[in-house]
Amino acid sequence: MAGSIAPRPKAEIRYAVSGMGQLDIITWGILCVLYGVSIAACSMVLGRARKRWGFAISDFQKKENGLQIELDRLNAIDAEVARREKMSVVLYDFTKKMSGCLKFDEIAAVLESFLREDLKDSLTFKKGELIVLKGPKGAYGVDRAYSFLSSSSVAARPAMSRNSSYNSKDILAISSANRKGKLSRPGGFAVMPIMNGEEIAAVLVMEDVREDAFEKLGIMIPQLTLEMKKVLLYETVEHLSIVDGLTGLYSRRYFLERLEEEMKRAKSRRLVFSFLMADIDHFKTCNDTYGHLVGDVCLRQMGRLIKESVREIDLVARYGGEEFSVILPDTGKERALAVAERIRKRIEENVFRAYDEKPKLTISIGAASYPSDGGDSNTLIDSADKAVYKAKADGRNLVKGYRDMEAT
Repeated sequence: MAGSIAPRPKAEIRYAVSGMGQLDIITWGILCVLYGVSIAACSMVLGRARKRWGFAISDFQKKENGLQIELDRLNAIDAEVARREKMSVVLYDFTKKMSGCLKFDEIAAVLESFLREDLKDSLTFKKGELIVLKGPKGAYGVDRAYSFLSSSSVAARPAMSRNSSYNSKDILAISSANRKGKLSRPGGFAVMPIMNGEEIAAVLVMEDVREDAFEKLGIMIPQLTLEMKKVLLYETVEHLSIVDGLTGLYSRRYFLERLEEEMKRAKSRRLVFSFLMADIDHFKTCNDTYGHLVGDVCLRQMGRLIKESVREIDLVARYGGEEFSVILPDTGKERALAVAERIRKRIEENVFRAYDEKPKLTISIGAASYPSDGGDSNTLIDSADKAVYKAKADGRNLVKGYRDMEAT
């Protein structure tokens, strides 16, 4: 058939297939062996590499964990440094404000602002109180107390009272037992005594304060203690400058300043007030007979008797030598004469005791009133002086009022 291919003989075909098949088998066998060896070698290499990388990854993970721990530690240190830096700034501001305080009222206001505003995010409390003490060790009393509430309260300024809202005896007992100035926490209160040497000058009481806030209070207290010592010293110096050292009454200089203030007040408000001038009768004879030491004791007792015979708002001073003076605010002439008579009678009835002596003393008192007896302080003093001279001229141990001296 034209164009057709003639079939090959079977023997030839068999020979060809048989020859080529043996070669392929050998070749493929070798290839398979080589492939198997390669696979085994690769597996071995990969196994070893995987093992090495496993150790490396594990080591890397450990180092990464270590670095994370170190990073967390550094972040914590950074946060603590930032917190302490912020606290230092706040404390510096607190110290700066405190350094300008010369009165307990000013200290209480700065303290209240510090607790309510500067520490409001880190110090929580319900209310607090700064209790200023007076009296000798073992017999403390409350001189004044400043109460303040937390920032969540409406009140914005500390309220001052002569009494504490807490049980003063318990607070004083806790403070007396803890004189090292450390915080103690009895029954939900943080109590810290503020020391002035061996004496307890004041006590800071905080209600519902968390334990973790004690550190902040502990940082604040030394500065508060220092400033309170300064205020106590300032008050002592101020007190000595306006008080007579012998009698404990106000000095003449301070008395005259207060007289001018009372005169201005009376003029501006159209009020009346009275002025008493008192002079001890025959005091020179007392000194000559018993000595000046006895005379000094008698002067102290005289000042105490006069002060106890008037109101708390009245101002008593040692005017000079054996002279005493009294300002009686909002007091007319009739009432002033009655007060003067009460003073005179009490001194007349008193038994003065000085060492082993019992001198008998009396006093002459002159009274003058604003505005009837003088429109300025000098005129008022002069009027009371003239009334004293009249009392002495009429026999001493008398009370005389200016203008009506004859009737008296």
